Amino acid sequence: TGRKMTIRGDVRIAPALHPTLVVHDVVLANVPWGSRSDMMTARRLEVQVALLPLLRGHVQIHRLVLVEPDILLETGWDGRSNWTFESPERTPEGDAPEDPFPVFDFTAIEIRQATLAVRNGTKDTVRTFKFARFAATTDGPGGPVILSIDGRLEAVPVQGQGRVGAVADLLSNRPFAIDLTVTVAGATVALTGVIAHPLEGEGIDLLIDGRGSDLAALNDLLQGGGRRPAIPLLPALGPYQVGGRLHGARMDRLSLSDIKGQAGVAGKVGVTVSGAITDLVAATGLDLKVDVQVTDPASFLHTLLEGASVTRLPSLTASGRLTGGDRRYTLAGFRGTLGASDLAGTLTVEGREDQPAVSANLRALIIDAAEIFPAVLGGERPALPSAATTAGLRTNADTRVIPDVPLSLAPLQGMATNLKVKAGTIRLPGTTLTDVEAVASTRQGQLVIETLKAGVAGGQVSLSARAEPTNAGGVTMRLRADGDNVELGRLLTELDLMTGLEGAPASLKASLAAQGSTLRGLAADLSGQVTFATGPARLHHRALEGAGLKLVNELLPLLNPRFRSEAFTEIGCGVIAAVLTEGVVMMDKGLAIETSQVKMAGDGTVALATEKVDIVFKEQSLIVNKGTAIANLLRMRGTLAAPRLDVDEVGLARAATAAIAAGKLSRLGELLAGKASADSDPCTTALGGKPPVLKRIEKKENP
Repeated sequence: TGRKMTIRGDVRIAPALHPTLVVHDVVLANVPWGSRSDMMTARRLEVQVALLPLLRGHVQIHRLVLVEPDILLETGWDGRSNWTFESPERTPEGDAPEDPFPVFDFTAIEIRQATLAVRNGTKDTVRTFKFARFAATTDGPGGPVILSIDGRLEAVPVQGQGRVGAVADLLSNRPFAIDLTVTVAGATVALTGVIAHPLEGEGIDLLIDGRGSDLAALNDLLQGGGRRPAIPLLPALGPYQVGGRLHGARMDRLSLSDIKGQAGVAGKVGVTVSGAITDLVAATGLDLKVDVQVTDPASFLHTLLEGASVTRLPSLTASGRLTGGDRRYTLAGFRGTLGASDLAGTLTVEGREDQPAVSANLRALIIDAAEIFPAVLGGERPALPSAATTAGLRTNADTRVIPDVPLSLAPLQGMATNLKVKAGTIRLPGTTLTDVEAVASTRQGQLVIETLKAGVAGGQVSLSARAEPTNAGGVTMRLRADGDNVELGRLLTELDLMTGLEGAPASLKASLAAQGSTLRGLAADLSGQVTFATGPARLHHRALEGAGLKLVNELLPLLNPRFRSEAFTEIGCGVIAAVLTEGVVMMDKGLAIETSQVKMAGDGTVALATEKVDIVFKEQSLIVNKGTAIANLLRMRGTLAAPRLDVDEVGLARAATAAIAAGKLSRLGELLAGKASADSDPCTTALGGKPPVLKRIEKKENP
């Protein structure tokens, strides 16, 4: 063999017609480049041979017993293997010398309590087999060998039985037949074929057929060397079977081609796979076509996610081409449907040990989230907030509008993602988005939304944002948002927040930044600018009856003193222009609303930390008795949850006192008549002198 064999223990021979040689502590040297000095050690070796054939140079072993062997099979970084032994030089004609080994024959071989380690020098991974018992028997020198094995691969039980070629074929390095059946991790695997050069482990060509009751049981077998994959490759799909051709020039360069497999439970889930794996040992070179059909996704998710509460989901289909390996996998040409929803594109998963990465470039015609969400949430469609409990319209003074919900980006620490999505239509519970485009990423706990664009209620909105974790565990956030021509009346109706508002195309510009560990704390730190403008609109009075819109009903008589005799109020424009500093919303002439009968301008503040509101409105009535106008100072106080609207007696008294003190009674009259410093165009003033872009509402018959 070209290797040194050492017997370190006792040697004894029991004389007989079939003498038995017993040696202890046997060592077979490893190759010089090996990871350890010994390729094999054994506590005891027993060999019983036939005496008369031995005298003729024929080694006939009746029984060979190897006890507690520790064997290492390994490859180097360059692919060399330690199980390739030196062989006699070939003659110039290329033929090996005759009889490289003495004539060798055996009847029975038994190995007890064996350890076999297989090391991949390229990847520096080791897998360990422990065999309680291995047995090989044969009926004659040229007959096949019957094998049986009982052991474990790491923690996974392994049993096997079958037959292989004759020992003479093995020792002469001739084609060696294989016909084995192995049971491992709940799977039964059959191997049939031939190894052209068994001593070198070269020229492998085997057909493989495997089947089992649960594909997920194989994950323990695939984890290898104690390293569990970041994302399990094999979900619980039920019974399965797979076949293919295992071939390769060498043991460490095996391929699996002509793969055909299927798994699933009738009526629930079905998966079919076909293709090839170029390098089975390195788990690279995957090229598999995958098709999935799930008739009952809820039941499947319940099993996959260990008891997830999902009541129902529409049927699911998916297909694509899975390529890659060695922790990086790409699903190209992906196409999937879930009920009315569809999705297509490319997904890549990279199972890095430090931070797994997922990237996706997806497109869809329709994503019907309104169909999916109720099932995922375990019930019917989630109820949207009612108008009576909506921020700014609530009547419960003990309840804050901004919840004290903790914020953390910690869940993003362990995953890097890059996401690009385009969707023609996204149906949400209550409304529909069109022409959606999103580009977002996460890395080391940071969330970046480069762009989020969508058509909403006839208009367009866009958003970009960045969120980063703080040392204290909170979040630092920066956000920019723009909206144009979003029909507010339509949106509020779709969301079931308010009916009766017609038109109200709205525009929005916002630039905000904040830091906090809760949503309430984030609001209390907000700084930036917000500008919102809407109009024209028509507010239908009958739709407000019994709607629980307390604040709107309080404002309505001020916006239209004739509201009881008219069916609707025409709104020309409405503006909110605010500067935010550390959670305080400041509006310096930044509030305005104009109707066909009233103009109102406002100043004030909203403290988001306490949710206290203090806003002063100046109302100028345009419907006058005998040509006179009446101006009122109105003040909104209270909180966002329970605002109160009253006449600002203090402001009115101060203005009157100042006029009397100055001896200008005419000034007091102008104040009460609405002529003192009246703003003829409060919306333009609120927008900094730039008039709002308004669109006309088509006239309709009064309901």
